[in-house]
Amino acid sequence: MSAGGVILLLAAGASSRWGRPKALLDWRGTPLVHHLARVALEAVGSGGRVVRVLGAHAAAIGAVPGPAEVADVFNPDWSLGMGASIACGLRAALARDPGLAAAVVLPCDQPLVSAAHLRLCLATARGVSQALVNTDYGDGQAGPPAGFGSAYFAELLALSGDEGGRVVLRRHHEHLISLPAPECRWDLDSASELEKLTNHLGFPLS
Repeated sequence: MSAGGVILLLAAGASSRWGRPKALLDWRGTPLVHHLARVALEAVGSGGRVVRVLGAHAAAIGAVPGPAEVADVFNPDWSLGMGASIACGLRAALARDPGLAAAVVLPCDQPLVSAAHLRLCLATARGVSQALVNTDYGDGQAGPPAGFGSAYFAELLALSGDEGGRVVLRRHHEHLISLPAPECRWDLDSASELEKLTNHLGFPLS
């Protein structure tokens, strides 16, 4: 089995609360999705892959040049929800490297995710095939980035609904490892969240 892992960068949603692709929001001078792609590439190093899953705004996102090392895949079923995008991205990654040992799911709206945290998620999920990882935000909250050992790939490939990887994490909670990273609780799901994050950081993001 390959020792490599993949980070699935999800950028397929319609961004209905924004009215424009949130993946292209300006993050300190660069599109948010490109910022996260570079963070993901740093995390996987030379032995892993980053797959960006596109959907509703594929043309707009694809028209903005990003890191060449990232592999793009179009999910025709993006409207079915995050689960379909995870399955699409993992299927594409396994077609390139059937021996992948782990996958980490990273939504495109978590700007404070670090390469160190993604690297730890991958290493933990890769260490044991039955390992599952989520991120502990603190205050009883947890969520993505989430990591999955290869034992769960079949279940990820069968996903199709809005819940995404959470349904797999719940089904096998006895194998779940929570890694603390409170900065990951910030996601840009709406303009109000961007304003809160700007106020929290104390400087404008563009």
